[in-house]
Amino acid sequence: RFDATDAASSALEHARSPGRAQSPFVQRALGLDRTNRTAVFEAPAGASLAEQTPHLPAAEAVRLLKRLARAAAAIHEVGGSHGAIGTRTVVLDDSAVPTVMAAGLGVPADATPADDVTAIITLLADIVGCAPALPALAAAICAEVGAPVPAFVPPTDGESLYSAADALDIAVLAALGAR
Repeated sequence: RFDATDAASSALEHARSPGRAQSPFVQRALGLDRTNRTAVFEAPAGASLAEQTPHLPAAEAVRLLKRLARAAAAIHEVGGSHGAIGTRTVVLDDSAVPTVMAAGLGVPADATPADDVTAIITLLADIVGCAPALPALAAAICAEVGAPVPAFVPPTDGESLYSAADALDIAVLAALGAR
């Protein structure tokens, strides 16, 4: 429920953008009643990364990176940005499938798609245990499986992050297949 303040109206509008994203990795908005100022979101399965940080092998870390990139791309596609991707707003189920939360985001910051990309990279870097930059993340993941670090264009949105993650995935799978 949202009260009638300007801050609450801003928070309601901010939650609508991720809630409209068409992705299995973004929490869906099930209903919005503007008259009663109520938004209803699906309940996520699993625990937030703030509650439990997983240890993931290289291939799983890349899979998580790709799924989070897909979530961000869906949000960016509807003209928004999440602005708060982090351990509190990403829930992993038992199979390490993420849900990026749309509920409870609060008043939005002036976030851009590039901010979402930085947040996702930082989140994965914390899980992998490296510096919060895509080259460091790629190097750490590739080192784990003995893969060469692929070339990629620095990402600026969810789609370009997915492209970089896909190149990383190909390198990791090739190294694992050569074993």
